[in-house]
Amino acid sequence: MTINTLTATRRAILGAIPATAAIAAVPAFASTHPDAAILAAWERRSAAFARLSVPAFDEQGEACRQASEAVWSEIDTAEKIIREAIARTVEGVEIQLWVAMGHSVCDRQSGLAITRRDLDYLIQHERDMDWYEQFILAALRSLKTMGA
Repeated sequence: MTINTLTATRRAILGAIPATAAIAAVPAFASTHPDAAILAAWERRSAAFARLSVPAFDEQGEACRQASEAVWSEIDTAEKIIREAIARTVEGVEIQLWVAMGHSVCDRQSGLAITRRDLDYLIQHERDMDWYEQFILAALRSLKTMGA
């Protein structure tokens, strides 16, 4: 005897509604996360950093400077949200620590690793870091173990 059950999954729900309604529904799912504001701000920060990595920003000129300033303003706004929020999950705390680490490294590769949340890369270079950066890494390692 076969028993058929109906399970409402996000995929099933989104597959059953028109595309425009599905697009509107996605933020509703995301906003139910206790740290939705932190996660959204991190995504905006990461996207802005990706735009700064484009070679055009390495060129000189007033247009590039103004474009760069606009992107830095986006980063500042996202980081303010992350800083002012009270994290309610391990992942929210982890993101706050990633931003703190981002303000302590100066080399491009470490900055890219932070944007990717690549803990393994930073651990490989831990011996080159200052004491406080090693403490941030220790906290990130602990959070990863806790399930971030």
